[in-house]
Amino acid sequence: LPLFGCDWAPPAVARGWMSFVKFLVIVPFVYATVYWNPGDEIHRHNVEFNHTYHVVKKFDPPINLTRVTCPPRLEDEIAFVNNRYAKPNPSERLDIFRVESSWLRQMEDSLYDLTPRYGSLMAQFDQRAVQALTVNGKLLAIPSFLDFSLIYYRKDLLDLYNKTYPTSWDEFEETATFIQTEQRKLSGNSDFWGFMWQGSANEILTVLTMQFVASHGGGTFIEDDGTISINNPNAIAAFQRAKRWLNVITPSTIVNQHLHETKLPFLLEKAAFLMDLNHVIGEIHNWSPTGANLFSCGTRSFSSSVGLGHPPGQPAHNNISVPWFWGWSVNKYTPELNETLRVLDYLASEAQQLFKAERSEDPPTRIRLQENDTLTCGNRSNPTCCDIDVESQPLLRRALEKIGPKYFDISKIIFTTMHEYLVGNIATASEVVEDMECTLHRTYSSDIPSHCRGTQEYHYRPSYLNDLGIALCVVNMALSLGFGMWVAYHRNDKVIKASQPHFLYLVCVGCMISSVSLIFIGVDDKNHTAEELDGMCQATAWFYALGFATTITSLYAKTYRVKLLMVDATDGKKKRREGLKIEIFFYAIGLAVLAEIIYMTVWTLVAPIKWVRECKRENPDYGYCEESVGNCGGTIGTIVFLAALLAIHLVYLSYILYICYLVRNVPTEFSEHKYITASAVSSIEILVVSPPIIALSWQSSAIVSTIILTFALFATDFGVLVMIFVPKIFAAYEKHDEKTLTQEDILFNLRRKARKIAESGTMTRSRRKDIQKAIAAHESKGSKNIGGNSNKEMSHDSKNSKTGSLRCGERGVGMERLRSRERGAGVECTPRPGENSEMDRKSSTSPNSPGSRRKVKGRAPDNTKCGIESQEYNHKPSNLNRI
Repeated sequence: LPLFGCDWAPPAVARGWMSFVKFLVIVPFVYATVYWNPGDEIHRHNVEFNHTYHVVKKFDPPINLTRVTCPPRLEDEIAFVNNRYAKPNPSERLDIFRVESSWLRQMEDSLYDLTPRYGSLMAQFDQRAVQALTVNGKLLAIPSFLDFSLIYYRKDLLDLYNKTYPTSWDEFEETATFIQTEQRKLSGNSDFWGFMWQGSANEILTVLTMQFVASHGGGTFIEDDGTISINNPNAIAAFQRAKRWLNVITPSTIVNQHLHETKLPFLLEKAAFLMDLNHVIGEIHNWSPTGANLFSCGTRSFSSSVGLGHPPGQPAHNNISVPWFWGWSVNKYTPELNETLRVLDYLASEAQQLFKAERSEDPPTRIRLQENDTLTCGNRSNPTCCDIDVESQPLLRRALEKIGPKYFDISKIIFTTMHEYLVGNIATASEVVEDMECTLHRTYSSDIPSHCRGTQEYHYRPSYLNDLGIALCVVNMALSLGFGMWVAYHRNDKVIKASQPHFLYLVCVGCMISSVSLIFIGVDDKNHTAEELDGMCQATAWFYALGFATTITSLYAKTYRVKLLMVDATDGKKKRREGLKIEIFFYAIGLAVLAEIIYMTVWTLVAPIKWVRECKRENPDYGYCEESVGNCGGTIGTIVFLAALLAIHLVYLSYILYICYLVRNVPTEFSEHKYITASAVSSIEILVVSPPIIALSWQSSAIVSTIILTFALFATDFGVLVMIFVPKIFAAYEKHDEKTLTQEDILFNLRRKARKIAESGTMTRSRRKDIQKAIAAHESKGSKNIGGNSNKEMSHDSKNSKTGSLRCGERGVGMERLRSRERGAGVECTPRPGENSEMDRKSSTSPNSPGSRRKVKGRAPDNTKCGIESQEYNHKPSNLNRI
């Protein structure tokens, strides 16, 4: 009863018991209940709640105030409140909650607009706080108190060592280091530190990081116009300074300690400076170690040795503080709106702010209390909230209007990156500011700078792709050079002369040019700029096109010249000698390559190939690319030019196949038609099959498609080199006996003389007689060298002379002999009527001449049928032309 101020008179006792029943029984069940959270459960918040609880109990009608407990960490508290506001639930009510101005834009839709009720009252409050708590013209919170970072320092130690409060960060470091060193010498205690501040990853670290950067002239991370300004030399210097403090004037343990833990060394008089928010002023007066009352320690006068100061600047005049404007907001979905607003009336009153200033030293937001130190602080001992020059202190603008509801994401980026740097996961301050800049761009702005497109969103080609291309290029280069040198060394051999070595040189050159394209296939933008890659992409097409044109046109010219010499001439077509000169074909090859150059030039000017980084996965929230693959690409015109080029090359190859078909009966040593056919077919297969495979595999794996492209280009040149040169090497080094070598010489000389005559373009009777005489002379010489007399059989079977023997059909004097061999022993070998030339007469009288009748080895000697050796030579003009 004395608690209610009653006496022992019976009426008073009755009134007391009635009050007891009213407060404990009737109020909870009859009157409204308002759910309120004044903050985490620390001393200053507990005092405020208990005081307000008893005040609203005395309202008429009374209000039952119930406390809602929130998580201790500030960022967890934000998520907790936002969840309860956004999803109203009767079992999880929260009617009034303290908010900071940076939170309002994310919670705007769940907060009650207080403008109609308190709009006219706002002229009595600090306009900076009112402006910060107003969003889109709506007053979403009533200003409660100002909070910003301060430097708490030991006045007694500065006086002891004849130091003044530092105004620049350089001077601050020097002073803190000096006091720390001297105090450790004096007490022998290595636990004394020069400077304490919080380094754990939470919202407080965001504020302190902003403080460090802004006081160094490094900007505000995001300026009022929306520009992201963190990447600058002053910001880098701020980060470097903060990292340099660790284990020098600040213990490294701060990276894992919360704000309530990092202030303990200062409160225990084991630190010279402390950076914290201004609410620590009240704790300096009221705080004592747990259990201190168990010891006879006497009265503790620690508060009298503590001074307050604004954070230094670099330079000194650049000092600035990061403000927190705290206020009380109301849940728009509360079922007890009227009673909630009645509680808010008291929280916005001058009496409430005076209580907070007296008990917690929270700087008031009412202008009258800010201007009247006597009214606000009275005769309390220093330090007090009145020691802070709130009105003149520069406060940092955080561009909350621009940041909007993304503040929580931005704050997490700042304190997470700063913490990673402090613990050593990020090496340099330059990397810190660049990482912050790029991450802020991805979060806040859709315009991401090019230098922010780093490894975290890029998929690069593995280095072995470039190594593979270079290795295959070296293989083709070595083969081309080796085969070219081999041809030059054996240029006087009959095999090489018959193969037209000038064209073989061009084939090697073309393959070398085309193989250069393999070098550029595996490169990407990890080690090259976009401009360099654009050139490499276009160079790949240029080298391939020019090399392919040189190689294919050389093979075409080589085969077509054989057709003119050894097919058209046999069909009676007249060819001028000048038209068969090798220089004419070189001009033709040059024109073909020039046409390719013109085509590639037009392609490069109209629709060039560019290095393109294709986005594979885009962030749905912020619109930036999270996964991308780089490749050579371009517009639709680029694809059209590429498809047309491949089509032209297919036409080249198809026409070469047609020419090879026409010369199919020409000896292999002159035309290599079957090997050219094989290489052309191989190239056609690659051109037809590889493009669709590359296009299909590119969507699933750029690495696989790059490997396919690399081997396709390699196989095109490699196939030509192997098909054309390897058979020649085998033929050149094939071992012959004396008989086959002599026969090869005879046949080679016959073909050479026949070619010279055919190149003349006309076939007169006298010239035909010259041919007949030459054949007779060579055949007679050949008979003597091979065997010598009429009794020794001579075989001209093509199996005995693989490289030089005449074959049947349309190719020469031996046609009838081979025809008779094909028909077998039952064929009569007689001269054709009307062919009694001079050579016929000579051969008939010469017992050793090839024209004398002989029986084929293994045939019946008595019958009139004959084999190859028994046939007389017939020299019909068409047969001579075929030779």
